[in-house]
Amino acid sequence: MIDPAAQLFGIMSHSPLGLEETLVKLQKIGFSYIEPCLAMEPIPGFEKAFWPKEVFSAQVPLLRSLGLQLRSAHIVGADLLREADWLLQIAREHGIRFYVVKVPQDLDRASLDHAAADYCHLADVLADAGIRLALHNDAEEIERRVDGISAYEYLINRCQGKLYAQVDIGWMHYAGEDVLEFLERQKERVLSIHYKDFDAQGQPAHIGQGAVKVESIARATRAWNLWPVLETALFTDKMFQDLEETLARMRAWG
Repeated sequence: MIDPAAQLFGIMSHSPLGLEETLVKLQKIGFSYIEPCLAMEPIPGFEKAFWPKEVFSAQVPLLRSLGLQLRSAHIVGADLLREADWLLQIAREHGIRFYVVKVPQDLDRASLDHAAADYCHLADVLADAGIRLALHNDAEEIERRVDGISAYEYLINRCQGKLYAQVDIGWMHYAGEDVLEFLERQKERVLSIHYKDFDAQGQPAHIGQGAVKVESIARATRAWNLWPVLETALFTDKMFQDLEETLARMRAWG
């Protein structure tokens, strides 16, 4: 398995430490890679979880001093295509291989088709520089069906090979989709797996100790060379301990 990255949204949202102290802590417990969330415009109250461009720039010296690397980043904004030059610039400077976007809030066919057109255009621009665009899922777009498949899968298919998948296996399982079947069906499009776990009652669980077949998924896809990211859903005073133990467990799976 490729070494996992720490997905920062939940970690930054719930860390009792400041932004810089949280990054130092992640490095100390063993992470070499992080996956931040970058906001093209500031989101009031969420600057720690969604880094505006100036916050990201301010963290670059610390990231470099800690040896924390980027190979992907979530991006949000009203007009991502307008920010393509900046996205290409920081990808070159930091070795970013792919960006991750979300399914639109409205899950009707027209909204999904509109998002598909926008994402295809952005994907074309990024592809010229060897950078790919991937789609992350929450639970809602797995539960919502369009033409007999999830809204998430519909949007991936609608982009006709230009949009890849970062599959959040926790939310996919939570929403009732068979994760292994989905991964096999979309094998050519899956780029990254976001590891998260829930117990049989739908409550957050330690990754690999819940109802999601996390270890089976990791072993089944080992040869696919997918980019793994992990994020604890146990936002307690033992959050960093859980992350450290999960990182060691996933590395042991090989």
